[in-house]
Amino acid sequence: MLKAFTHGVPRPGISIKPGWHAPVNIAGSPIVGGHTVYSLSMNDGMLDALNSDTGTVRARVSVGNVTRFATPTLWQGMVYVGTLEGAVAVKIL
Repeated sequence: MLKAFTHGVPRPGISIKPGWHAPVNIAGSPIVGGHTVYSLSMNDGMLDALNSDTGTVRARVSVGNVTRFATPTLWQGMVYVGTLEGAVAVKIL
């Protein structure tokens, strides 16, 4: 499950605290672009886009079958995903 953590200025007695938990089961390697966290689910081939401040789902897009090692890539406003069928390009507005 994807979780975000917050922390203050590092000093003795300060610890890292949970910020938010993703509302969907996300186990893929996340990447961050702008204010969005992107992650793939190999179980259902979904690309999840979450608000990086709150963890709310911005979008869920089916990209097809992916392997356990698939990680999305960001380039010029697009999210690219390598799937078992080829490459998929997605624009999240």
